[in-house]
Amino acid sequence: MKHVLRNFIEAEKAGKKQLAVLIDPEKFDPATASDFLRKLPSFTTHIFIGGSTVTSEEMESCVKTIKAETFLPLVLFPGDHQQISNSADALLFLSLLSGRNPEYLIGQQVRSVA
Repeated sequence: MKHVLRNFIEAEKAGKKQLAVLIDPEKFDPATASDFLRKLPSFTTHIFIGGSTVTSEEMESCVKTIKAETFLPLVLFPGDHQQISNSADALLFLSLLSGRNPEYLIGQQVRSVA
């Protein structure tokens, strides 16, 4: 996880633009992973994975499939504490912080610690 943050900081200091592509595991077909990744712009720097109602099984399957097909860093963009995978490179809780519901302001983050 530290290398993902370090890469963001170094790119920002150098004025280098970055592009993250967000994949919703509920709408992603693992059978098309290779073709999908080949079609990404060559300047893609990160893959974000997340969705609103994705199950933990769908998340894990998507992360492992994408991880097997690319060396790009995988950053989870979870909508719930159950959408966490140890196979990802980093975790972005921004989506959980964007609302006013206290459960998503801190409750989900606390549950994801394990």
